[in-house]
Amino acid sequence: MKRYYFVFLFTVLVFIGPNASAQMKGNIGTPRIVNGKAVIKGWACFKGSTRQVNVHFYAGTSNKNRKFLGWTRANRGSESGVKRACSSKGNHRFQYTLSDYKLNKFKGQKIWAFAIRPNKALGHSGVRTIPLPPEETYSISKVSESYVKSQRADFDYERKADFNNDGVLDIVQCQGTPKKTKNGRTRFHHQYEKNVSIKIINGKTRKQMYSYSFEGFKRDARHTRRIINTSCEIAFLEKNKPSVVIGSHFENYYNNNKNAPKYRAAPQRIILNQNGRLHGQVIKHSNKNYLSVTKDVKCQTIDHHRVSGGSYCFFSSYPTFEYPNKRAGVTFTSLLRFTRNGTRLGVNDLTKKVGLPWDGVRGTNVAKFPNLHNGPHYGKRRENANVISGDFIDYRNNGTYDLFVVGQHMSFYQFKMVIDTRQQFGFKFTKTYLTRPSAKGGPTEYTKVRAFPDSISKKCIYVSGEGKSIAGSINYVDDHLRCYKNSKWVKVKVPGNFTSNSYNAQFVEKGKSVLIRTKKRHHTKFDKNFTYFEMD
Repeated sequence: MKRYYFVFLFTVLVFIGPNASAQMKGNIGTPRIVNGKAVIKGWACFKGSTRQVNVHFYAGTSNKNRKFLGWTRANRGSESGVKRACSSKGNHRFQYTLSDYKLNKFKGQKIWAFAIRPNKALGHSGVRTIPLPPEETYSISKVSESYVKSQRADFDYERKADFNNDGVLDIVQCQGTPKKTKNGRTRFHHQYEKNVSIKIINGKTRKQMYSYSFEGFKRDARHTRRIINTSCEIAFLEKNKPSVVIGSHFENYYNNNKNAPKYRAAPQRIILNQNGRLHGQVIKHSNKNYLSVTKDVKCQTIDHHRVSGGSYCFFSSYPTFEYPNKRAGVTFTSLLRFTRNGTRLGVNDLTKKVGLPWDGVRGTNVAKFPNLHNGPHYGKRRENANVISGDFIDYRNNGTYDLFVVGQHMSFYQFKMVIDTRQQFGFKFTKTYLTRPSAKGGPTEYTKVRAFPDSISKKCIYVSGEGKSIAGSINYVDDHLRCYKNSKWVKVKVPGNFTSNSYNAQFVEKGKSVLIRTKKRHHTKFDKNFTYFEMD
């Protein structure tokens, strides 16, 4: 027994003796950023042994000024070169991933790796450095809040286009319901009343070129009704002439519940441009008014030989409730192609041909009341996803614009538009979730998505959301940007967890920067300040 003990002790002493460290071999490779994480790879072994050694990591500015990072075991599969160096058929490779905290704390500093027992620094220790985190080229700063003295509502839009072909951009002002209602205190944006007004101002003279208005308010014994002008968009039609598409909807306030609006379809309108001669008309499809409960409309001319000419407009919507005792709702969302031939406006409803792969997140009773709802729907399920806003962006610079859609009670979707050869002016759609529903009980509450104009080189979209104080602790989302870089979408936060809860988001170019202009919307009032963010 003593003899076996002596042999064992002698073996251990030889193993950890002065010459044993020479048998410890290894090397660390160059740390890399992989999927946003700093990864350190290498190999370590005790020559001639299959034993898997532990590797400890340190980081710092010098050999005397370093701190312990963590450790791992060299137990991963080895290629033939490592096996020859180790004189072993064992597994001797290692991989260590730094946490985000450690990456930010030790970024750019030197790194040491030690094989343990006997302890020995691996090759290239003190030479390799921890890489810098992925470069964030997008930075947002809050610029100012300007006080607006007039009682203007949240649905104030300004668009610019050259209507009279003089080389100067003219101004389109879309103004809806700027006067306080007589019904008393209401919620959100349902507190103004006035006829809807659209004005086109000459960019040179600043004189009014054209105006168009329609009834915005009506009250009878049963309910109060107003038309809300929710969006106004430029559509370049025949020969690239700009026209103005106007989106709107009715809101009914029944006597038994004045503060709960029941949305109804309203005819959409267009100011048609005939070589500088402008006139307003109701959009008709198959000799019938094109009805939609429009929260937002965005138009885009798509540069492709089969679909060029005319403009594609996406109408975002909201559920409609026709009667106070039948709460059946449906989301009206439409993708249309507009063309002009003289005074004739062509309307091609792509929704009915190639509808999007749509799925809402809560069911409705629309199947019980199919005749009470007008307008096209995406998909067969026609679920109430409360689609509020959509916008186009060619983030890949290939001439085809994808569609981005947000709303309440829903995910954030990107629809990749691919030309459908079966349709004369149709598309096929592939759906991507940019934000999936919350795992804790619901999707998110969005109110607006706006793509940066084509004239701005950065490929970003601004997202307005309902903040925690409005949407609650589960479904809330703050305003933010999503920018496309290195083949993926990067989320960029705005300062101070800002939430506008607004349908208003506009952009102004400022040299190499972009000014984002938005206005807060609260439960019972509008903030009179416009908030500006500057993006480098």
